[in-house]
Amino acid sequence: IRLENCLPQPTSLHFSGLRATNAMDGVAGLTQPAVPPGGSFESVFTPQDAGVSIYHPLLPAEPGRTSEQLERGLAGMFVVEEANWNGEIDREIVLMLNDWRLTEAHQVDPVFGVPADNARLG
Repeated sequence: IRLENCLPQPTSLHFSGLRATNAMDGVAGLTQPAVPPGGSFESVFTPQDAGVSIYHPLLPAEPGRTSEQLERGLAGMFVVEEANWNGEIDREIVLMLNDWRLTEAHQVDPVFGVPADNARLG
């Protein structure tokens, strides 16, 4: 998985709920450096378990950055299918919900890192 950072700020790629090696865990400042603007990082690992997990930035050394990037929608689902799936299920639906604090003008509120928001990260 190649992360190319086109943001004007550092970011990372963390997989919540997915077992990966520490070097690929994407916790900026702890397991690897943050990816600078214009930089890139390749996460190389083989998922060990089938299931659904979430990917998102995790920047504990950058106060408010994780909150801002999440609130602006930088997150998604990572689906790992079973190697020997028997095909018995005819449909699988993955639903991801998110909410944003909006201003009176219905824009994403530019104030990030509010303690209540930080309590809900991850």
